[in-house]
Amino acid sequence: MFKPVLKSSLYKDVVNQLLEEIKKETWGPGEKFPGELELANEFEVSRNSIREALKSLQLMGVIESFPGRGTFVTKEAVRKIQNSELVSLLSDNEGSYMELLEVRMAIEAQASYLAAQRVDDEGIVKLEKALRELEERMKKREDYAMQGFHFHMCIAELSQNQYILKFFQTISEELIAQRNLQYQEKIDTDKSLKDHIDIFEAIKNRDADKAREAMHKHFIHAMGDVKEQ
Repeated sequence: MFKPVLKSSLYKDVVNQLLEEIKKETWGPGEKFPGELELANEFEVSRNSIREALKSLQLMGVIESFPGRGTFVTKEAVRKIQNSELVSLLSDNEGSYMELLEVRMAIEAQASYLAAQRVDDEGIVKLEKALRELEERMKKREDYAMQGFHFHMCIAELSQNQYILKFFQTISEELIAQRNLQYQEKIDTDKSLKDHIDIFEAIKNRDADKAREAMHKHFIHAMGDVKEQ
């Protein structure tokens, strides 16, 4: 089942092969996982390398150990792996800004639509606070990565859709990293700020169609700015 691994990247190779087997459900959720000695023999590596690999899988939430019982695949193992792969894809330095913007446009336009339908007065206050903090940083031409993330995350929360929110939480680090200074230099700051204000006003006025349109327009502008550079 397994291939002998190269000494230069022992535990990483072990981890990758084990993840593939878990995805194929060689060991299903809740099933007992092989022990150190068995895996060491399979991979033809030391038990120390296997131990490091198992620690990595535990940190990912893919397996869990119980004293006296052994190690088992977690119930959410496959989902954890898929989340990890998504984050790796989005964190790839060679990945496309455009591809992430396209995905975000589809999801966030709908999130804005739902937020406008479901927002209450408390939510409007929260979103306005996020907007003002973003506005302050953008007008001063200061790094606004965190403020931009908070504004868009707030809309995801106001959508009251658990899957939209989970998507944001899963790739939160990448959403912040995408707004690095290099990216900000490509963006027309004044136009972007106006877009955010338009989005807020539409949600505040509970105009769902206009909120979706404003968010869509915001991403069209951002993608245009990126393409021009």
